[in-house]
Amino acid sequence: MKDLEKADNRVDDITGKNDGRYRAAVHQLQLGDSRARVIELLGEPRDRQVTHSEFGENEWLYYGSWQILLSDGVVTAKSRF
Repeated sequence: MKDLEKADNRVDDITGKNDGRYRAAVHQLQLGDSRARVIELLGEPRDRQVTHSEFGENEWLYYGSWQILLSDGVVTAKSRF
């Protein structure tokens, strides 16, 4: 239940009101940057998902309407949804 409460408390982030704050930092991210670099530029994500397969680990980090994909700990994609 705490995760749901946490999400509810950050509804401005989910609706994209904070996108302007993230935009410049997302554009600074380069493919191949580390997870540490993402956190340095953007802070802790509002949400994250992790999957594991025989190909490695994928982690999606969410900031406003931005989504950062890390594969085995490095940035492999960034997009808006």
